[in-house]
Amino acid sequence: MSFHFDRVRVHGSSPKENADTRGAVRVVLSTWASLLALIPVGGLFEAMQWPLFHLWGLAHGSFILISGPVFVLTFVALGRLSWFQKPRRSIFAQPEE
Repeated sequence: MSFHFDRVRVHGSSPKENADTRGAVRVVLSTWASLLALIPVGGLFEAMQWPLFHLWGLAHGSFILISGPVFVLTFVALGRLSWFQKPRRSIFAQPEE
């Protein structure tokens, strides 16, 4: 049994509202994923003995410097998933019922 997320519609909602909901979910997931991604970043810097982003440094404030780029990377990575992409429209597409 296969399930296609691109066909999920909330009853009575427009495709624009679905896109807005997907965008909000993408931002929330990107935030949580970027915070969780700080753990391996800290471990990597700890193993290389670099002082700025090691675990102790991240716990004491330098997470503010690295969380922005990590958030952008996770936001772009989530955008590559088919459910978060905008629906493709063409002149050959059938209208939705």
